[in-house]
Order: sequence, then C-alpha cells, then structure tokens
Amino acid sequence: MSSPSLTKPTSVSLTVQTRTDGTEQDVTLADQTFNLPQEPDDYIYRVSVNWEKGDTSHAFIIRVE
Repeated sequence: MSSPSLTKPTSVSLTVQTRTDGTEQDVTLADQTFNLPQEPDDYIYRVSVNWEKGDTSHAFIIRVE
C-alpha cells in the first residue's frame, strides 16, 4: 500500500484572542511552535491553513492559570 503524497501548505496563520477583552493578534510561529502567554486568561487560538486545492481552519482554547 502506498502512502498519499503530502503537499506543503501555501500559507499557515495563527491568531489568538483573549476571552476577557476580546483583543486579537497574530502569533509568530518559529519552527512551527509558539509560546503561550504568561498572563492568566482563556486564550482562543485559530489556525488557518491553505493549500492549492483547499483550506481548513480550527479553533481551540487554552486556559492559562
């Protein structure tokens, strides 16, 4: 059985929004990793990825205590 060929995305973006005040900002990825904020809050992260044949986005919440 052969593996499907994987293609690199044309773009990847990550944004974070604080639940407390709703501010939103872009997150810088370094080697596809990022640092979490130190300030306690609930942070809503959105990842968007685009390929030549489609795109996807996902959201998740991280609670910093």
